[in-house]
Amino acid sequence: MSDMAARRAAQDAAWAEFSQRLGRHTLPRLDSLAVPPAYRLPVPGVVLQDGVLHANLELPGLTMRYTLDGSEPDAQAAVYTAPFAWAPSPAQEGAQVRMAAFSSNGRKGRSAVLDLPSSTG
Repeated sequence: MSDMAARRAAQDAAWAEFSQRLGRHTLPRLDSLAVPPAYRLPVPGVVLQDGVLHANLELPGLTMRYTLDGSEPDAQAAVYTAPFAWAPSPAQEGAQVRMAAFSSNGRKGRSAVLDLPSSTG
């Protein structure tokens, strides 16, 4: 293994540890303060690949909620826990999937928008 590869592996491991601590411990702690500070919640990455909806987030410990009808996710929207097979019905062609991160105190970040393809063009 070259020095550069070892350095990259060490950086990746350090980032993974940092993001775990931040997302699972520090941010919930901040949210529990009497006046929680405002911090930016990351925007989820969303893709429909081979009929499976995939999503990810930079920080663990946040809840991802989504809608399949193009409406903004709120505290009652479905929770994303794992990739799932999804084939839009003809009525949903050209619609949007929206997904957003929510903090432990229910604060919502910006939504990611995935435009669904339309068979008409």
